[in-house]
Amino acid sequence: MDRFTFKVIVAGDYAVGKTSLLNRYIDAKFSENYLPTLGVNMLRKEMQHGKNQVKLMFWDIAGQELFAQVREQFYQGSQGAMLVYDVTRPESFANVSKWYQEIVEGNKEHVHCILIGNKIDLEQVVPTEEGKKFAEENKMFFFETSARTGKRIDEAFNYFIDYLINIY
Repeated sequence: MDRFTFKVIVAGDYAVGKTSLLNRYIDAKFSENYLPTLGVNMLRKEMQHGKNQVKLMFWDIAGQELFAQVREQFYQGSQGAMLVYDVTRPESFANVSKWYQEIVEGNKEHVHCILIGNKIDLEQVVPTEEGKKFAEENKMFFFETSARTGKRIDEAFNYFIDYLINIY
C-alpha cells in the first residue's frame, strides 16, 4: 500500500460554493447559511482510495479581493488546485483565468488543476461548453457539480485524486 499526501488549493470568487463543495465531500453535509471564509480555511480528509492511503489537505482560499495580498503565500507547495466558479454568475467564470494565473505564478512547482462549475441545481447562465473550452485550453479537467444536491461531487474529487496519485 502506498501513502500519499496532497495539498490542494480550492480557489475562486466569493460565494461560488468552495466551502460547500468541501463540506459536501468531506462530511456529506450542506448548509444554506453563507459564511464567508476569512483568509484561509484548512480542511483535511484521510481515506483509503483503492490500494492507497491518501491524506488530503484542502486550503479553502477566501475569494474576497480584500485577501488578495495574502493569498500567494498559501499557494506554495500545493500539488493540486480546484478552481471553482458559480454557473449562475458569469463574472465568477470570467475571473477563473485570474485565479489560475495567480496560482501558477504563486507556486514554484507545476500545479495540476481541475475546473469546477458549481450550483448546477440552479438556472445555469454560463454554458457548459465555455467551461469545457477553458479547461481544455489550460490542460485541466472539468466537472459541473451541485454542492446542495451532491451531484457529481464524489465523481469530481475522486477523478482528481486518481490523477494526482498516478502522476506522483
